[in-house]
Amino acid sequence: MKTEFIEEFVVLADTGNFLEAAERLYIAQSSLSRHIRAMEQELGEPLFERTTRHVALSEFGRIFLPYAREIAALQAGYRQALGRYRSALGGTLAVGLVPAVARYPVTDMLMAFGRENPGVKLNLVEEDSNILSQRLLSGQLDLAFLREGEAKAAGLKRIPLYRDSLCALLPPGHPLAGEKALRLEQLRDEAFLLLPQGTLVHALSLEACRRAGFAPRIAYTGHRGENMARMVQGGMGVALLMRTPSMEMAGEGVAVLPIVPEVATTISLVYPGERTLSRAGKRLLDYVRGPGRAALKEALPLQEPG
Repeated sequence: MKTEFIEEFVVLADTGNFLEAAERLYIAQSSLSRHIRAMEQELGEPLFERTTRHVALSEFGRIFLPYAREIAALQAGYRQALGRYRSALGGTLAVGLVPAVARYPVTDMLMAFGRENPGVKLNLVEEDSNILSQRLLSGQLDLAFLREGEAKAAGLKRIPLYRDSLCALLPPGHPLAGEKALRLEQLRDEAFLLLPQGTLVHALSLEACRRAGFAPRIAYTGHRGENMARMVQGGMGVALLMRTPSMEMAGEGVAVLPIVPEVATTISLVYPGERTLSRAGKRLLDYVRGPGRAALKEALPLQEPG
């Protein structure tokens, strides 16, 4: 039996009126009636004697009421105790995010953490992974959700969350659009649309092209993948982006094809290894390791980080 229903039973017993009890509980009168019926079915006895305007406790309800009050009081007590504990974990956390992190969706995880920890204020900073790593090491950030390639910054600890890989976005009607995967050398004569110089994905794209034996002809660089996807749709070139956000951003007719050999990255929660985190920071780590990561897997089928 849900303890919330028992609390509602106590309020209805005190008011003797479904409408007044529902208003006090901030729920619909129909919901309150349904919850009371569910309790009566589970207990096997009516809790109230009903008339058109008033409800009165049945004999069974009068016997049950003092125990229900104890349960409701215990529920209120543990809620207050947990609230005081969470308030004690208060403070401010400076948390870095890569621009595409909402596509994974880490922002939902952070909002859920905020609801469960109202005493913790989150200051969110959006930057590229390379900049976020520097700010973690300098102490400007407490933690960061960032993207890492094969090379990982020293002095940082991490909780890997999601593995992603580089892909190519091709315009509608491109002769290679029907392929299942592409080798980068097949695109050596194309005009490329890339994220800006200094970003991790830009560096990964240039290195992958170098390994494929050519230097890409870069026709455009920009910070917003959505704009690049629209430019691909308009036939301005091919784009190299990460696969997960690309699947959401790609417009009608745009082909999103994996690159082989794979150029993999990992979205991780990263934090300094030499600096002690605050209680609030440790709380966020525990949340990400447990319910946060479980929710992320449910929301987005997880490729286990390599």
